[in-house]
Amino acid sequence: MTRTPATKPNPAKAAKEKARLDAVKANYRAAQAGKTGAQLTSERKSQQARLGDALDTLRARKAALALARTPLARLRAQQLVTQAEKNARTEYARTAAITAMAPLKLRHQELHDYADRLAQLPLKKLKGELAAVDARLEANAYRHSYEGRVEQRMDVVKQAIVQQAIARVGKTAPVKPTDATRNPGNVVFEGPGMFVATASAMDPRAWAQKLKDAGVTWVALQINNNGPVASNMAELEKGWAAPFKAAGIKVGFWGVSYTQPEKDAQDAAQLTARFKGDFYIADCEGDFQFGQGDVGRNKRFVDSFQAEATKQGIGKIPRALSSMGRVALDMKPWLDNGWDAMPQAYWNSYEHYSPSLSVKYYTENGWPKGRVHPTIATYDGSSEGNARPKSIEEYAADLKRSGTKGFSYYLPESYLDDVEFAELTRALKNGMNG
Repeated sequence: MTRTPATKPNPAKAAKEKARLDAVKANYRAAQAGKTGAQLTSERKSQQARLGDALDTLRARKAALALARTPLARLRAQQLVTQAEKNARTEYARTAAITAMAPLKLRHQELHDYADRLAQLPLKKLKGELAAVDARLEANAYRHSYEGRVEQRMDVVKQAIVQQAIARVGKTAPVKPTDATRNPGNVVFEGPGMFVATASAMDPRAWAQKLKDAGVTWVALQINNNGPVASNMAELEKGWAAPFKAAGIKVGFWGVSYTQPEKDAQDAAQLTARFKGDFYIADCEGDFQFGQGDVGRNKRFVDSFQAEATKQGIGKIPRALSSMGRVALDMKPWLDNGWDAMPQAYWNSYEHYSPSLSVKYYTENGWPKGRVHPTIATYDGSSEGNARPKSIEEYAADLKRSGTKGFSYYLPESYLDDVEFAELTRALKNGMNG
């Protein structure tokens, strides 16, 4: 029996294909530049689907090749297989690029349970746990995939959690924090408020009196997110804020910061001054967190915001930090510079993010309770943390348990229908705000 000789590798052809795939990655990365974390996450899911389709096509064409009976049919089938293989390599390259770019979705419930468990352990066991985590990170045997990146980042966060647990062992309970550094204007946050992402989706003429009658005292519109939000700026230029202000409702702004705290802070202060905002709320999450981002970004943002706000003539403007219900930020710069806290108590997504538990976490990490004002939400959060939906009445009862004054609702233009708005109005009249 004769044996068909194996095809010898063609170095020139391989080099050409590598260059093509490198160009595919570079062009794909360039196309994703400027996208938000949520957009990159959505693109990663879409790209996974495209890769799956390409692999399905390849399998189908290989099956067709196996069934080809004539030389001409086999030739044509092989050409289709070759093209399908090239397409699959292209999609693999794009998938690798977006996997490296998309933000990681960590398993927050697992991390919080981990932190709670460590709080009960003696120093010897904590040191043993830290050694185990250190060993995994040192070995760096994580899979080269999105899931592998998640596992590695989970261990980085766990390393920070263990280190913090070790540092707390043997320390006495912290002295009750004073409120000496609070910005006096932050009393605005002691009233009920609304976070708005899309101005065009919330007609101020229809909402202003409606919110006033319900007892809402402030509205925050997103003004920056990886740069100014042009669509909302255009609505402000048309007078979007005027009906709210005419109704006695304060209008301020909120924005998101990722990896450029100085630029984001400067944008925030400049835009707040330009559009005469009554306050500013900074949404700073994973990129500012121990073990996940650069914790130094906290002070860099705070200092840059203060410097630019002073330059713009709004150096004493009310300000608040919005972040996750339990987050490992460096809280000190925010506290020292007078910021209040708005933990994202999205109980609809995570059971451990109830307002009362979020407030407990923030107060245990240095925030005076008078400076903590939870943000609630009622969107479908099952895809995030598999928590069951929560009603306005449940939020109202838990806010009362938290003992705080002031709360906000996330995105009324998207999630607050007439029925829930009526529930919110009743709850406010019954003391939901504290």
